[in-house]
Amino acid sequence: MSNNNSIDVKGKKGNKVLTWSLISCGGCFSIFVVMGIISAIVAPSSDTKDDVVLENTQEIVEDVAVRVEVDEVDKEKEHNSREVQIELLIIDKLWLAFDESIKSRKGYDIEYVESEKLVLVTYYSDIHWSSQTMIKHALKDYIDYSQRAFGVDGIENVTLRYQGTFIDRYGDESIENAIVITLSKIEFEKYKWNNLKGQPIFERISDSAEVFFLHPSVMRDIDTAEIVYY
Repeated sequence: MSNNNSIDVKGKKGNKVLTWSLISCGGCFSIFVVMGIISAIVAPSSDTKDDVVLENTQEIVEDVAVRVEVDEVDKEKEHNSREVQIELLIIDKLWLAFDESIKSRKGYDIEYVESEKLVLVTYYSDIHWSSQTMIKHALKDYIDYSQRAFGVDGIENVTLRYQGTFIDRYGDESIENAIVITLSKIEFEKYKWNNLKGQPIFERISDSAEVFFLHPSVMRDIDTAEIVYY
């Protein structure tokens, strides 16, 4: 009787041990399963990692490209701004030379042609001058202004253009060049102009000029010997 009891007790104890073992193993298995699921959810696959890295790399490359493009645009703007500043500076000097020589700006305009290192002075007036008076004024303007303008760095040629209103045989009016004069700095500076005051200058200018144009209407009734520098 007692033997059977001990066997029952042992059997029960054995069952308890076995049951706890199964429960313990089942718990561990459950933990592993849960951890596996979490790992699968949290940890990206190798393909996903590659995609993320590739996407980040593309964003970096695009950002760098944009920065480079912006830098190039800024450099170009700075270069263009510097060129404009240089051009404005020369124009300012050319106008200053004008103010110091011809004085009044009324009817005059100045252009700077960088490619030809040339300053173009254009004068328009509706005053009806005689040809002799017009040529005399134009040559004086040219000499007085060129002495100042050729002192500006970068100026190698000076052109003066006198314009007026002309009427053709049919009565039609048009603004045309009356006189055009262009001398290079080298030719102009061969003369000591201060020593030529009161001297005839028509032939001196016309012979040395690269361009010397008189409108046919202006060429009438002129006495070149009377066209002096005053």
